[in-house]
Amino acid sequence: AAYGARAAAYGVPTQRRDLASGIAAVGRRSSLKHAAAQLWSDELLTWARKDPRRVKRLEKELGAFVADSRRTAHSLRPMRRAERRKTHAVCEVYGVGTRSYDRSPERHIRILREPGAPAPSLPDVLLSEAAALPAVSVLPEPAPALPEAPPSPPKPPRAPPRPPSYDQYVHNRPHAAQTALLGAQLAQEDTGAVDRLAAMGFSRRACEAALLNAGQDETAAVELLLTRSTEELLGVTV
Repeated sequence: AAYGARAAAYGVPTQRRDLASGIAAVGRRSSLKHAAAQLWSDELLTWARKDPRRVKRLEKELGAFVADSRRTAHSLRPMRRAERRKTHAVCEVYGVGTRSYDRSPERHIRILREPGAPAPSLPDVLLSEAAALPAVSVLPEPAPALPEAPPSPPKPPRAPPRPPSYDQYVHNRPHAAQTALLGAQLAQEDTGAVDRLAAMGFSRRACEAALLNAGQDETAAVELLLTRSTEELLGVTV
């Protein structure tokens, strides 16, 4: 309302004034909801909705007591046990001390200014006001943080690929491709050729014999390599 009056005085258009006032009202309601949820339990809010007359009467008495700093004590009307328990809880929010006196049905609460305690004060949101707000409830406790998962162990390095074995060449490749591949190895005729062929599973003697013939007839050298290695694998004396 105050904003609307100032805005009108400065010539702000009506539509814009209404929009700004609505935004401010939403902000106030949100702030009240948050404060109410911090102050009042669900039990007290339910009580205020079911019995607003008694709650407002209690608020009136507490407000008068808080406002008059000269008063040190005040007796409330007799109440049943359940209402006394709720009244103690409301007085605690105001910062007012309480004592219960007499026996039922005259047992009542006497509110006090406790010596050395901070001065009592009105809460930011009265219980009756909080009960009138939509969907006000106690804020839930934040969920505990989940422990962080341990880091995954590093993956072991991949082993270098093993050279193809003699069996792979004999059984898994067509004869023409096999001959071409082995012929390429024999054609290099370097000191590492025997080691490379031996790593494939061929016997060293067969490799050396094939290399001697590689310069004359590459195909014959490949056949010699295969034949000699097969004979040695089968235990045939060459």
